[in-house]
Amino acid sequence: MLECPGCGGNITFHIESQLMFCKYCDSYYEPYAIHKEVDAESVDYYETKVFTCPQCGGEILGNHNEAATFCTYCGSSTILSERISKEECPDYIIPFKKTKEDCKEAYRKAMKKAIFVPKEYKSEEFIDGFRGIYMPYWNYEFKLDGKVHLTAKEDIHQEEYTLRNIFHVKGELDDTFQGDAYDASLNFYDDISMGLAPFDFHSHKPFTPSFLSGFYAECADVSKEVYLGEAMELAQEATMHKITTSEELKSFKLVGLAEGEVPFQTTLVKAAKTLYPVWFMSYRNGDKVAYAAVNGQTGKVAADMPVDKKKYVGYSMLLAIPLFLILNLLFTFSPMQITTLCAVCLLVTLILYASELHEIYLKEQFISDKAQMYKNQRYLEYESAFDGNPVFEFLKESLYKVLEIVAASISVILSVLVYLIPFLPILNWLLWGILIAGTLACTIYALGQIEKLDYKASFHTSMFNIVVMFGVLMTVLIRPEAEIWYYGASVLMLVLVVLNFNEILNNYNYLAMRKMPQFRKKG
Repeated sequence: MLECPGCGGNITFHIESQLMFCKYCDSYYEPYAIHKEVDAESVDYYETKVFTCPQCGGEILGNHNEAATFCTYCGSSTILSERISKEECPDYIIPFKKTKEDCKEAYRKAMKKAIFVPKEYKSEEFIDGFRGIYMPYWNYEFKLDGKVHLTAKEDIHQEEYTLRNIFHVKGELDDTFQGDAYDASLNFYDDISMGLAPFDFHSHKPFTPSFLSGFYAECADVSKEVYLGEAMELAQEATMHKITTSEELKSFKLVGLAEGEVPFQTTLVKAAKTLYPVWFMSYRNGDKVAYAAVNGQTGKVAADMPVDKKKYVGYSMLLAIPLFLILNLLFTFSPMQITTLCAVCLLVTLILYASELHEIYLKEQFISDKAQMYKNQRYLEYESAFDGNPVFEFLKESLYKVLEIVAASISVILSVLVYLIPFLPILNWLLWGILIAGTLACTIYALGQIEKLDYKASFHTSMFNIVVMFGVLMTVLIRPEAEIWYYGASVLMLVLVVLNFNEILNNYNYLAMRKMPQFRKKG
């Protein structure tokens, strides 16, 4: 708590004026003019309250009594334990520029496009739950210098020949790169922090605890080494781009440099601890949590958005009515074509299902969150004895890429083949060969992913797809005269399509929500 020099009341940082404000005597003060005696003892540390959630162990710093009623990270309504702590001062801070009302308005605008999110996501009570939190980032500054030697070529094309000029380019480089930031909190997921980027580092200010008054803060618990290599690589790429696009060299092509090689020296000048402003909110459903965050400087929104199944089914039914009428007016399908189209739909849902299982695997292994990977090295150990083999890895990645390509184009290609079948009978065998092979490949791939997941995905759904597809294939091969066989096979496949979509929605919600965080902080 910071005392007002005029009346002794509590003063907080006022976003609109960017000054400290006392609501008791309506006084404004410069943030750097306000000091607590205990903070004045050292410029390296400041005193604050630490609130700890007894359920998940999440910690935030602040001086609000409100922190006794909620946990930002797991959404629990509980009394948080508190203690006084001395925390190391960051180097810089970007003060909040967007007020809570600005934040809520930006969030409402973003949610207008999210028609499938649960209704709680749009309720005013829920939206009012945004809290201002300063999140820690590492901000890297690099020095790039040295004697640069480059080889460039220029090709001049004439009517009967090409003239190639070779140039040896020499120069002195003296450059700096600053402003590239990476979140320094294990509690702050990388995909959310990247979704909020960029922050304008040019508006940063030297840190003083006064800016924190009225807000919460998170401590840095990720080592600067985690992102150092990535930040250095970005600085080098940006500098090379600056060189190659300069007026003198933009018309030439540089040669002689291997991929990733740079012709200059790169030195880390400083990894500065910086606090960035974020409006933060959590949504809890069972043992899962979804997060919404708004950039407190720019108003950019990043949010996990699970799907409400009832809304999804309702909108799907509404969309089905006009589609049904259009298809009846414009197209005429034979029983065989209907069966084939249903098989195409079934394969498409299976491709989506297998693709989501792969995404779940990446998420559970923290492959998309570098800080978590750095902390949990054991998650990088592969469970399969085949993994790590270059040939197997190449085949696995190739299969996944093939699935992505097929998912993007299969509807158009196979729909065309369906219409060509009456004219070219051989296409019928080609089409069903693709359908059966695709179903088999996707199912094997999905089962392989399920074995490696903590998430309990449906094993039976994958097996039913194979059984039904082979059953339908037998119907197509026998070609019974009674149309009831084709309609029966079509209905059976459409039932599986619905079941697959149910699993797809379950997988999507699992990806959109996160496991209850169990933070184990040290120190």
